[in-house]
This record gives sequence, structure tokens and C-alpha cells, in this order.
Amino acid sequence: MNEEKFNEKYKSLNEDQKRAVDTIDGPVMVIAGPGTGKTTMLTLRIANILRITDTPPDAILALTFTESAVRAIRKKLIDIVGQAGYRVRIHTFHSFANDIISSYPSEFPRIIGSEHATDTDTVRIIENAIINSSLNVLKPWGDPLYYLKDIKSAIRDLKREAISPDTFEKSIIDAKKSLESTEDLYYESGAHKGKMRGKYKDLSKSIQKNEDLSIIYRLYEEAMAKERLFDYEDMIMEVIKVLSENESLSLQIQESAQYILADEHQDANNSQNTLLEIVSSFFESPNLFIVGDEKQAIFRFQGASLDNFLYFKNKHPDAVLIQLSQNYRSTQALLNGSFSMIKNNITEDYLRVSLKGRVDKGGISVISLPRPSIEAFWIGHSIKSLIESGVSPNEIAVIYRDNKDSSNFMRSLSANNISYTVFSDTNLLEEETVEKFVAILRAANEPSDFNLSRALFIDILGIDLIDVCDAITESKNKRISLSKVLSNSSSTKLRDCFALIERIAEFGRNKPLLYTIEYAAKEIGLVSHMIGSVNGRVSLRAYDSFLSFAMRFAERKKSVKLPDFFEEIDRMENHGLGIPFFRDENPGTVSLMTAHRSKGLEFEYVFIASVSEGKWSGRKMRDKLDPFLEGKSFDNRLEDERRLLYVAITRAKKQATISYFEEDINGKETLPSELLSEIDANFLEQKTVDTGFEEKTYPKLLESHGSSSESPSITEKSYLNEMFLRQGFSVSALNSYLNCPWQYFFVNLLRVPKIKEKPMIFGTAIHEGLKTYFNCLNKGKEDIKAACSEMERSIERSILPENEVSDSIEKGKEVLTSFIKKYKGTWTKDALVEFPVSGIDFEIGSNDTVTLKGKLDRVEFDKSGKATVFDFKTGKPKSRASIEGKTKDSNGDMKRQLTFYKLLLERLQSPQYDMKEGVLDFVEPNESGKYKREAFEITNDDILELEETIKKSAYEILELSFWDKTCTNEGCEWCKLSQQIKKPDK
Repeated sequence: MNEEKFNEKYKSLNEDQKRAVDTIDGPVMVIAGPGTGKTTMLTLRIANILRITDTPPDAILALTFTESAVRAIRKKLIDIVGQAGYRVRIHTFHSFANDIISSYPSEFPRIIGSEHATDTDTVRIIENAIINSSLNVLKPWGDPLYYLKDIKSAIRDLKREAISPDTFEKSIIDAKKSLESTEDLYYESGAHKGKMRGKYKDLSKSIQKNEDLSIIYRLYEEAMAKERLFDYEDMIMEVIKVLSENESLSLQIQESAQYILADEHQDANNSQNTLLEIVSSFFESPNLFIVGDEKQAIFRFQGASLDNFLYFKNKHPDAVLIQLSQNYRSTQALLNGSFSMIKNNITEDYLRVSLKGRVDKGGISVISLPRPSIEAFWIGHSIKSLIESGVSPNEIAVIYRDNKDSSNFMRSLSANNISYTVFSDTNLLEEETVEKFVAILRAANEPSDFNLSRALFIDILGIDLIDVCDAITESKNKRISLSKVLSNSSSTKLRDCFALIERIAEFGRNKPLLYTIEYAAKEIGLVSHMIGSVNGRVSLRAYDSFLSFAMRFAERKKSVKLPDFFEEIDRMENHGLGIPFFRDENPGTVSLMTAHRSKGLEFEYVFIASVSEGKWSGRKMRDKLDPFLEGKSFDNRLEDERRLLYVAITRAKKQATISYFEEDINGKETLPSELLSEIDANFLEQKTVDTGFEEKTYPKLLESHGSSSESPSITEKSYLNEMFLRQGFSVSALNSYLNCPWQYFFVNLLRVPKIKEKPMIFGTAIHEGLKTYFNCLNKGKEDIKAACSEMERSIERSILPENEVSDSIEKGKEVLTSFIKKYKGTWTKDALVEFPVSGIDFEIGSNDTVTLKGKLDRVEFDKSGKATVFDFKTGKPKSRASIEGKTKDSNGDMKRQLTFYKLLLERLQSPQYDMKEGVLDFVEPNESGKYKREAFEITNDDILELEETIKKSAYEILELSFWDKTCTNEGCEWCKLSQQIKKPDK
């Protein structure tokens, strides 16, 4: 614990924040509006618990909603408490559920013994349920699958509410009985006697729909169980079910969490809230700390319920209520204006907290533009002026209502030569690089005229467009296939290109999918194309995500080839499904995002676009299928839109500029959103467009495509340096650099995707088995069977072809069983298993530090407390001389690994370990059947030599001094690839 840093930060808190930090016992509810410093408050509260109690770090549980929030809290916590911050359990709700399942796998056979269903799996199962069921409403005669998407969403909503098929069916029966018992249900006289009154018809129709939905929901769950599949929502659902039924396990989980903190609780859905209640129910008055703000409850469409947030006060009447009213982000005028709008929402009095902000210039302005395209260009022009005046692009954001709204702003910023980052979630198959690569693969898989012509126009292949057009014209004029024209073309490039596509096709018909993808990428030079492109960062991440998607498909569908892969992609496209792709933040760029995505962020200048009626209010939305959700209402959409605009406005520190257009893209007149009329005019500055703006500047948008990109070049030295310092340095990365700097550059630094080879897959499986065995050993049970089962599960879920799985499993069982039996009785209990060490700052120069990190397979302690570090190796055992780098074909990387681990433990602040020796344990015997175990005492000289190696390597990486060098391996694929990369400017 850094007391000086804690005290420094604590002194900067206001009285309400200090009260939240100091009130560590019992239930506490904090109303924390935007910009009130809740992340700092949360981290200081955790630090204070560690500081004044004897609570172990892993007995503190903090739950939030996004991985970025997890990282932000942990980063701030580590800065205050040091290494202990790594052991505090900070999770999203789903990662917490997954952690419980992973810790107690035998209690969750429904999940552990199943695979995660893809979107195509869920659609297929629902489709079969509809087709094979007799339904009243949800199976229209002309289009029986009309409601498929709505049914999929409804099932997701039911699971988010922790409603099982049985519970749902009962709620429908109750609703039907209630309707039928209504006294004035039917007309008793007149022309409509005996007919149902109109005011009840909608409810009756809704009941019929839900009866159909109940049938499909039950069939869906039965099919998922039969196929051993589970969906995303099942993880929390299953944890709730097991903990509700297993009192012993529930007590274990409850006892492990002595202090619980829940952030952004207004966004919790019922299943998340139920899990929180179960975990915190050990005491009648638990140490439960929730933070939220009902004014920012913008995720009701995902099942979030304000009732969960408001219910806390009723469940815990003794809860301490703390209201944070000091905003550290925005100007007072901006806060007053946004509050004048949001106060129109119906809320509890104790939630009506008006905020106090900075008394600076700035606030909310509104401007009307003629059309969406003019609006976008005006925003781009305004952003250019801000940047020219000295504002950092990082401090500027454009916020819009829907993902599809981003294209106009991307074009406008490009026209003004402004780099940007789009934070909207997109379909991976529509990302430029992936779309091009898939088109080439599709042409190989099915060389129709359409697929070939589409592929030939792709710049990666480098074909002259005139030659392509000539070939297509010849094909049409002569009425012969394009493939025939290409194979006989007078153009060498066209013939070579077609031959390349045919080679990929032949490879794809005979080889597993992943090998085909890797082969095709190498043949067309995809990696060098991505690195050399203006959007290289995004392209590499997109390709990595695409390869991950293909790996998951190959893991589940063994021995798949290219044709099978396109069957899956075609199914996805036919049902309007995509592959989610999330972009990383790029430094030095303007941010583009939806209002939902902007939650938790802040910028000096925010442009909120297209706040017109029909966009931010008055949206035409019809729920085709609303499942019965107790206590839920879908009639508060204006309140939801009001909260959403409130969140968007309060992202701004200085200025929020709201714009709307007067007519849409079809020329239809539009009105500003009614929400703008709710903002007090005293806090709203009306702006006007400069005279002649459209005539002077709009033509530039039509003439210019700009030269900007989503991010600066991937080979810029500043970017590479930032990436190196951010990623940190592991011993595997260091050894990779010493072996071949270009291998390090591509694999470790840029993380160019590469498919795992069989030895690596086998080694990973063996490590998983040993991890399971040692975890059981720590609990007093030696379970070889459990170790073999985990190893088998790892191999079964790998990308190995079906014909190699069984042999690998048999070999794995033999290796694990023999190794464990050989050393049985020599391992101590209470050892650390796969112990992660990170956050070790290492000075590499006068101004720079790099973070060292690593994961130790096993750490044992003798009676005096000294540590022995074990590192397990698969493959052929090495001689001691080879391990130390004293033979011709060795480089000492294994000994260096043990030295690196000692360095990590020496610099670990808490707890501190004295490493007596490092042991390399080869899990496979040598040719004569003998096992080899080499122990090394790491000396101070070893440490000093390693430190110098790290400093020298880090300096060379930062200075890019390896750029013109190659390694000693003449056939190195990475050195060859480096010749295609342009050296960055220093």
C-alpha cells in the first residue's frame, strides 16, 4: 500500500466522496451522476478496505458492466495498492459467472460439458422449432419464419430476466385466467354482443403470441441441451440455478466475498441483480456497496431495469444513502441545461440530484442545418477549426443515435484530412480487409463469373483495372466463362492471378480450413498489404478476429474445409447475422460513436448529431413480440430517449453542440426533436450557419475523398513505441526478439495472427491437465482422472483435424499419467499454480519504463518460506548444456526464462518471495524412457546479465535499430516479410 499516494488522493475528495470511501461496513447506496469521480471513489474505497482491515484482496468483489471499466478500476487501484490490486476480484457479471463455473466445474455439467452456441446455431434451432410446431400466431401462412428474429430476441430477454420456460408458461396461464375473469370482457348487448371489447383485443393477441413463444422457448431449451450447447445468457442463468439449489456451494461463494461493490447498478438486468442478491445474502445487512444514477439508465433495451436499482433502498432500509453532487467534468451552464431536460423524467425525490460544475465558459449550443450531408460537413469543418486552434483530436467526439449514421461523418472528416476512430460495433464481414479477403476466398471456392470479377477488382491482387474490364467484356461478348478467358489471357498478370486462385481452390478442397486460410493469406501477401495500408491497425485486428472466428468454427466442426466455411457464412448472411467487431481506441484521432457507446467517456468538445424528430424522439418502433416480463413496461421510450440525450450532453467538459437537419435525405421536411424544447432557453445558445457556407464549402465534399484514415500508419515510430510500452515485456517476447527481431515485430508486437501448430496445441493441453491436477492437490485430492479429462477437453476443442484428435488424446493420457505417477508424492500442497505476475516496472532509460510480466507454472515453498519455481516443458528433453546455451544449436532461452522469473519475484512488492531455485521439468521421457529434471540456482550475476539484455533489447526496439537487420536463419519467413515493409520515419 502506497500510503502517501492514498492520502494524496483522499485529500482531493469532497466530503460526500470521503463518506463513501470511509463507510465500508453495511449496505451503502451512492447516487453518482456524470463526472462525479465515481471510479476514483470506488478504487479508494477498495484501497481503504485493504488499508484498515485484514481482508485479503481476493475477498473483495467488484462488479461492473464492461471490460474497459474493469481495466480502468484495476489500473487506478494498482497505482495505489500495488501488486494487491491484481488479486482483487474485479469482474463484469458474465466474467464473474464464468469464474464461478471455472472454479467449480463439476457443479456445472450443463456448461462445462457443452459448447458455446453460435448465432447460426440459435437461428437454426429456432427455425426448426417453428417449422415443427403448430402455432396460432407466430407462424404466418405466407412467411412462417417472419417472427424468427423477434423470437430470438424474446428468448434472450426472458433469460436476462432469469425466467425459465416453466416460469414463463405459468405467467401466461395466469395472464389468460386474469383476462378471462374480467367482468366487462365481452359486449353484453347491441350489434357486437358476445364479442370481445376492443380495449382487450391487444392483450388477448399478446397472450396468444406468448403462448406460441412459450412452446418455442421450451423446444429451444430442449434442443440446446440435446446438442450440448449453451448461449451467452445461459452462463448467469445456470449459476443462479445451481447456487439456488446447492446451499453448500452458495455458502462457499458468499463466504469468499466479504465486501461487494456493484458499479452502474441502474444498468443491471434481473438475472444480474439476482446473482448479486445471492452472493450478498450471507448477512442480513451485507457489506454491499452499489453505485448508480437512474438518469443514465440507457440500457433498458438490453433488459436493464430501474426497478432493480430502486428496489435496493426498499430491501435494505438501513442502507446509508450518499448523493454525489459535485461534477468535476462539465461547466455549470452545461449541467443546468441538461438537468432542465432530464428532470422531466418521473423519478423518486431522493434521486433528483442537481449537479454543481465548473464556472467556466462553455455550455450547450444548437444549430439547424439544411440536410444530413450539410450537417456532417459543417461538423467536419468545425472540428477542423478546433484542431487548428490547438485542441487535441482526442478531446473531440461526434455522437450519433445509430451505428448506420457514422458514414456521413467519416466522409466529412476524410474530406478535411482528419484521422478518426469509429467506436461503433460493426459486422466483421463488412470490414474492408476482411471483405476483400473473403471475396478472394469465395472466388477460389466457387469460381463463377460474378465471384471472379469481384475478386479481380481487389487491389491486393494488383491487377490493372483495364485488363480486368477487357476480360469481363470478352467473356460477355464471346459468351464464354470468365475463367476460360483468364486461363487463356494474353495478360501475364491475369493468367498468374487466375492460377493463384486455382491453387487456393485446390488447397481448399483437400486441406483443413485454417491451413487454407493461412496459405491463401501468404500467397496473396495479405500481411504486408495490411501493414502497408493507411488503416493497418484496424486491418490487423480485423484479420485477427476473422481468423479467431474461423478457428472457433473449426474447433466445433472438425475437419471442415473451405466449402463448409462458406456454407456457414451464407447461412449467416441469409438470416442477416454478422460477426461483431470491436475497434480499439487510436491515439490522436477524433472519436465517432453512438450515444450508448459514449457512456463513461468524456471529451472537451462533443458534437451531438441529427437530433431531429424521428431520430432522438418520435422513433417509429413497433415491438412485434413483447414477452411477458413481470414489472416491465415498454411505454417509456421518450424517457429512455431523454436519458440517452442527457448522457450524450454530459460527455462534454466544455461545449456540447447539438445539430439537427431541416429535411431528410428524401427531401421530406423534419422537425427538431421535442427534447430540445425541454432544455431551458437560458442555457441554450442558438447558432446559425455562416452566410454562403453551403455554396462555398459543400462542393469540396463532393470533389475530395480526403487522405485521412481511421488511424495513423501502423509503422509510425511513435505508435510502435507506444505499443511496446503499453504491452509490456514477457520472457517469451524477449526470447522471440533475441531469436529474430522480425519474429518479435510481427508476432509479439504487431500480433500478426498465426494458427497454432500441433505441438503448441498438445503442449497447451498438457499444461491444462497439470493445472487441474495441481489445483486438486491443493484441495487434498490427487485426481489423475480429472487432469486427463481437462487435457482431453482442451484437445477436443482445438483446431486439430478429426483424424488427429484421438491419437493426441491417447498420447496426452500416457504422458500425463506416467509423469504424475513418476513424481507422485514429491509435490507439496498449497503451491501457487499458474501464478501471474504483472505490473513490474523496469527502468530502461532515463525517461522510460517497461512493464515486465509472466506466468509461473508452479511455485512451491519449503519450511523456511523459500520458493522453487517449476516450469513444465513438453517435447524432447534438453541437456543441461543446451538449457544454458552452451551448445552450438542452443541460445540459452530456457535458463533465461528461469532467471526472468526470479527477477519478477524479486521485484514483486506484495507478497514478496525469495526464489531459491528454478526447475525445468520435462514431462516426456527421453529415448531411453528416463525423465529429466534440471534445477538451477539463479545468481546475482545471472540477474545483472538479464537486466542488461532487457535494457539493450528495449532500446533497440524503441529506436527501431533492428530495421535493416535479419536473423541468422536464411529461410526465416519473418525476415522475408520485413523486406516488403517501408521503414518508418524516425
